Amino acid sequence: MLKKNYEIAEPIKKVTNFKQLPKNNNFALLVKDSIPKQIKDNFDIKFIEQFDENYVKRGKRGHKSRRTLKLYLLERNNN
Repeated sequence: MLKKNYEIAEPIKKVTNFKQLPKNNNFALLVKDSIPKQIKDNFDIKFIEQFDENYVKRGKRGHKSRRTLKLYLLERNNN
């Protein structure tokens, strides 16, 4: 079972390298681009949801490139 490691309105922690990942056996990870190979090699990964990151102010028009965040559930594999 996934344990809650956050508080409502707490900023999402930005992970920039493999050593910053939680030590838990399973956890959720929001990804902006792609999952690095080092993570793919050490975790079983399940896609959960995609979120639209674009925000258009009320009354404003225009086209923005679509920006998304993807939520994955990661579980350490036994390599």
